[in-house]
Amino acid sequence: MRPPWRRVVPGLALMLTAASMTGCGNPSERAVDELRAAIERTSVLSRRFVYQDAALGAPPLVVKGVVEDDVRRQARVEIAGTPAMDSVTRDDALAVRFFGPGDLLAGLTRLDDGAEVIPPGGGPVLDALGAGQWVRDPSGNPVIFQGAATEQQLGEDPIADATDVLDYVEDVIREMPLVELNTDAIEYRPEDDPFPVPSDQSGTTRYDFVRPPLPRAAETGGASGSLPGERHFRRMAVYVKAGLVTRVLEEIDVEGVLDDIAENYGIRLPGTPQQQVAGAIAAINEVRLAEGTLNVIRVRRMSLDIFEVGAPHQVEMPADAVEGDLSVLINRGRSVVAGANQS
Repeated sequence: MRPPWRRVVPGLALMLTAASMTGCGNPSERAVDELRAAIERTSVLSRRFVYQDAALGAPPLVVKGVVEDDVRRQARVEIAGTPAMDSVTRDDALAVRFFGPGDLLAGLTRLDDGAEVIPPGGGPVLDALGAGQWVRDPSGNPVIFQGAATEQQLGEDPIADATDVLDYVEDVIREMPLVELNTDAIEYRPEDDPFPVPSDQSGTTRYDFVRPPLPRAAETGGASGSLPGERHFRRMAVYVKAGLVTRVLEEIDVEGVLDDIAENYGIRLPGTPQQQVAGAIAAINEVRLAEGTLNVIRVRRMSLDIFEVGAPHQVEMPADAVEGDLSVLINRGRSVVAGANQS
């Protein structure tokens, strides 16, 4: 019988082999240095992007945007192919409109729960947003106030998710080994590779993150250290050309390790594969939350395509916006400033 780690991570051996064959020095550290340099170069240049997120149990989501610089950006959110939201930031200002009231507006609205309270004037602003009007807040750009408490779960704020992908990759670099793809490795199996392989003529380098094997409950007596995290399910590839990031692909793959989840944790997973994935992740997330882990594992396929990097892009505020306080929305508006000043 094959060792468990070979069953859990079919590509792990080939990636480690690739790492050992790429020359002198530490190839993983070299890959990290190269990718970080590409992220840094890309993040300071103007660009267009298309972000796609297909999560288990949720409609497919697309964010199309333009980045002129750090404080001038615009984006459109589409859900299941239908426009849902537009956002423009320029200097201190933020303008937002929703295409009618819906789940996205409700999900981004602050709730009067004792912790986040709808600010004065929030009712008229919500009325305008619900009617599809542009609302402009002259001091609402969340990028200006990155010191504020602006944490949110992945999937709650699609524009933040889309514009923060390069930072997200940096977070993954800190928790998973990285190697440059080598399809000449003796154990490379194309059928186990979910992502496109760049041709030799493309000038593109693909960097892959290495998944660790799933932990076993018995290894730590059922302690929280034995709980799987996103890194145990994540497949991620980052494409770099001419020193710039051009594409990021991620798949949180639970279906491929369902047998190992059942074996390692002694649980039964009934139903269809999709039902088994939902049941397994619900059980894992329940324990993670009970033990104080704030972030939950979100099963999804994500892609970010970056193009027209360094080209001239200009972002302008809409001319027909009404003025209002957009702190009625999470991570936006003047309340972000107040949050940043609290310590």
